[in-house]
Amino acid sequence: MKRVVYDTNVVLDVLLQRDPHFQASARALDAAGCDQVEGYVAGHAITTIAYILQKAVGAARARLILSDLLSRLQVASVVPSLAEAG
Repeated sequence: MKRVVYDTNVVLDVLLQRDPHFQASARALDAAGCDQVEGYVAGHAITTIAYILQKAVGAARARLILSDLLSRLQVASVVPSLAEAG
């Protein structure tokens, strides 16, 4: 299966329904939700997404949204494994 790392802005476009890129970003993110691709988000992006979501929708709602997001996407490792480094 193809692996896709989603950019922070693509994720935020969808979560906050930001125009003009909402539709295109939603289609891209849907590929992971429909198991067409193995979706990832960078580990460092999670804190940025959480911060921006908290400002927009409040802390409690942001936690729910992030929980749902992380049930669909995996967090990409920022450190290569020993097997990959060799």
